[in-house]
Amino acid sequence: MLPSYSNTINATDCDPGNVGTVVQNLQTYQGCDSIVTTVTSLLPSYSFTINATDCDPANVGTVVQNLQTYQGCDSIVTTVTSLLPSYSFTINATDCDPANVGTVVQNLQTYQGCDSIVTTVTSLLPSYSYTINATDCDPLNVGTVVQNLQTYQGCDSIVTTVTSLLPSYSYTINATDCDPLNVGTVVQNLQTYQGCDSIVTTVIGLLPSYSSLSMQQIAIRGNVGTVVPKFTDLPKDVIL
Repeated sequence: MLPSYSNTINATDCDPGNVGTVVQNLQTYQGCDSIVTTVTSLLPSYSFTINATDCDPANVGTVVQNLQTYQGCDSIVTTVTSLLPSYSFTINATDCDPANVGTVVQNLQTYQGCDSIVTTVTSLLPSYSYTINATDCDPLNVGTVVQNLQTYQGCDSIVTTVTSLLPSYSYTINATDCDPLNVGTVVQNLQTYQGCDSIVTTVIGLLPSYSSLSMQQIAIRGNVGTVVPKFTDLPKDVIL
């Protein structure tokens, strides 16, 4: 008897249309029936969507790639790329130091690696230099005093105070008086119109007064008549 064959073949295919079982009734070269059963299973095909990000606007969008698996089946990879933020800031600052004034551009990176530009514009805060002309009655306060101060914004300012001396006066007035009660020295501590002390010393001397005269009065009564009294030893400047 000649042999007849019945074989089962396990196969794979990427096309779902080819999947299934196919039974073939064949003949050997000797004319005998042979049955070949082909069982075809589907190989996997993939379709992926990848969400990506990028700093470059030129790379943003959707890209579809038709690839093949290592078994030769088609796979579709869809990459959706969105744009990461890049920043451009302008910072307005102030400084007391002229050396720090100007514009500085910094090219930095975000934590996601994208370029960011920070522009710092620094303007100069005012510093002042004043000279104050003052006056004072006290010689100890006369001179120049330089004070290094700060403005409310923290900048150095120089205040120079030049103090000159106001005049104070000391007068002595020599006077005379007829009254012994007014004789003596009187010291008066006064103030000028600018508020400085001035000393006025008044020295009062006594004018002479005369209460007795050296005179001799003789009255002779007789036939001749009355003799007019005679005054002697009168000072030359006494007027009768």
